[in-house]
Amino acid sequence: MVYSELKEGGQCLVFAETRKKALELAKNLSTVTKRFSQVPLEQSYPEEEEDTSITRTLRSLIPLGVAFHHAGLPASYRRLVENLFRDNRIKVICSTPTLAAGVNLPARTVIINSIYRFNEDRREPIKVMEYKQMAGRAGRPKYDKIGKCILLAQDEYQVDLYLDRYARGEPESISSKLLLKDVSTMVLALISILGYASYEKIKEFFDRTLYAKQNGPLDVPIRESIEFLSSNGFILMAKNGKYRTSPLGDLTAKLYVSPRTALSFIRAGEELKKWDDPTLPIICLLASSEDMDPKLASRRKDEVELYQLLSVEYELEPFLSDDCSSRTFLALYGWVNEQSEQELLDRLGVEPGDMYRMIESARWIVYAYSRLARIIGISSESFELPMIRIQKGVRKDVASLASLSGIGRRRARALYEAGYHNLLELSQANDVEIASKVKGFSLVLARKVIREAREKLGLET
Repeated sequence: MVYSELKEGGQCLVFAETRKKALELAKNLSTVTKRFSQVPLEQSYPEEEEDTSITRTLRSLIPLGVAFHHAGLPASYRRLVENLFRDNRIKVICSTPTLAAGVNLPARTVIINSIYRFNEDRREPIKVMEYKQMAGRAGRPKYDKIGKCILLAQDEYQVDLYLDRYARGEPESISSKLLLKDVSTMVLALISILGYASYEKIKEFFDRTLYAKQNGPLDVPIRESIEFLSSNGFILMAKNGKYRTSPLGDLTAKLYVSPRTALSFIRAGEELKKWDDPTLPIICLLASSEDMDPKLASRRKDEVELYQLLSVEYELEPFLSDDCSSRTFLALYGWVNEQSEQELLDRLGVEPGDMYRMIESARWIVYAYSRLARIIGISSESFELPMIRIQKGVRKDVASLASLSGIGRRRARALYEAGYHNLLELSQANDVEIASKVKGFSLVLARKVIREAREKLGLET
């Protein structure tokens, strides 16, 4: 099937139900695609600080004219795959359905390997809307007059079923997902924008939403949200009988974090003040926050590992809540303790792309914490160390070195092990000596980090 399409000069997108299946299909199809590949053996690849089995496998497949694509890949590799496919060098991409909705990447032929997807822990058929989205990738504008979508069936019964349900079926009606998010976040944002808002004004706004049109008024969620925001100091009743935001509520709304994320931080404030390096308790708060994305589903063995860890790190218990994702906590904990991306992949199943998105999400929430800190009497400078450790994935001893631009976890550790333990020692170093004895440093980079270290210390350059 794929061979005949490639022989006619086409390209294929193959949609698989899981990331693992996408990789397996790419490997299997490489025996077909290699004779059509236009990717040179000397193809250059992104310079990620750490290499993993996922990126190594992908690099072995790309010269064979096939690749896999999913959110677990580093963004730089996803872009490379997309660009090579657009240039007609890679002939086949095996992907999870995210590629159908998120990237404009059409092909002559789309193959849907299975109509089933895993939704949390259940295996269920895809919706008609999802089928139409994937099928819509078939047919390249300006290149192909037609597009083909092939849905694999196991017998004649499935053929008839798939034709009726998917090929001839009408997409499902769009339904509002408003209540998937905490309504209190939206109520707080609305009051902050309006300045003053009565209950009637708030209700009037929500009555115009798609959810209200489909399901009726949101009186109960609105009243519960107002009660929550009021009792926890996010909103106040003004003399005119309308609600207004408190300084806490106004800042929370402007930081784009949920009131519950802000509240969990505020409540942990007194305990946080006891920590010289609050990185680990902050990770506990992050793993419980509804703003954390992705917030990984925990497995039984993750919960056991967290329990064992707490027997040693027992000071962290006050910062953990029932909403804590054990796997998210363990991934961040491993990251700031310099576990490699491969270790995190092998032990926790956290792929590099997921880890990157977690770090970006964590950085924003920690920034919000630093802004909220003044309300509870904590200096925003207290969050500089956690921010560096979370962003760069380093232990405390090399955090100052990792704060320099162009210095990631490996280079920071290499500097430390070579005898440059802090910015002062680095500022007094010899650039030629660093370039000759520290792995990963050119003379240009050595001069740059020495200059930046001196600037950070306020020394003359």
